[in-house]
This record gives sequence, structure tokens and C-alpha cells, in this order.
Amino acid sequence: MRIVRDDLDIRIGNIHDVANPGLLLEENITVILNVANDGYVPWHYDCSDMVIMKFGLDDPPKDTRNINKHFWEVVKIVNVAYNLATAKDGKLLIICNHGRNRSALVVAGWLMKEFDINMYEAIELAQVQDYKNWMRDLGFIFPGDDEKCLNTL
Repeated sequence: MRIVRDDLDIRIGNIHDVANPGLLLEENITVILNVANDGYVPWHYDCSDMVIMKFGLDDPPKDTRNINKHFWEVVKIVNVAYNLATAKDGKLLIICNHGRNRSALVVAGWLMKEFDINMYEAIELAQVQDYKNWMRDLGFIFPGDDEKCLNTL
């Protein structure tokens, strides 16, 4: 589980983090948002006090446009989940299978929208692993890219 920023009650994790109730209690996780479409979340304990949400996004190459279609929609859901977690005096955990791309990219989008920070700051804070391919799918252009090959939002 990774801390995005010390002053934010949001964490990025994976399905193994969710399977560890001690870690969830230690981190005071009150809301979990699963953004993996193909991810199995192993619930091995009573989580009746926790809010669990899901908005499935596919990992490329299954459907490379899936994230393009739903990215800003899921960013709005992150805002709702974050507000719910903080209202419960807890933290939001956003997960995907490995906690490296989909969950981190969604958090990066939320950071850009909520705090008006640029893409590079957001992907660094969220530690998106393969950010150029993901961001290209969303229509962002990097120096040296051939604009004719990119999507636009």
C-alpha cells in the first residue's frame, strides 16, 4: 500500500492489501474502490463497517479504449469515495490487481482535477508505472509524439 501524499487520506494498493485486515485497520481504511474489471477481491473477514465500491476498468490490451471512455467518470467517483472516507474519519484505498497502473492512473487523474496540478506531478505522486502508454490512450501528447497517431478527448 502506497501513500500518495501525507496530507491526503488516500492510498493506492492491490488485491493483496485488501486481503490483509490488519493492514486495513492499521491504515484506517474505511472505503475501498476497486477499479480492476478482472480482479478478484478476496474478502476473508467481516467488513461490515467498510464501504466497498467497484468501477471496473480493463487493462490493455483487452480494451484499450475502456479507460478512455470512463476515465473522467471514475475520477468523479473517486471524489465521492474520498469524501465518504473522510466523513467517516478514515482513508480511501483505491485498488487494482497489482496497484501499479489502473489504480495509480485514476488517482493521478483525481489529483489533476482536484488540485489543478499538471500531469507530470500527478503521475509522480501516484507512481504510475507505464504512464506514457496510459496517458496516450487518454489523448495526452508527449514531446516527440506523432499527433496523428493519438486519440483526443
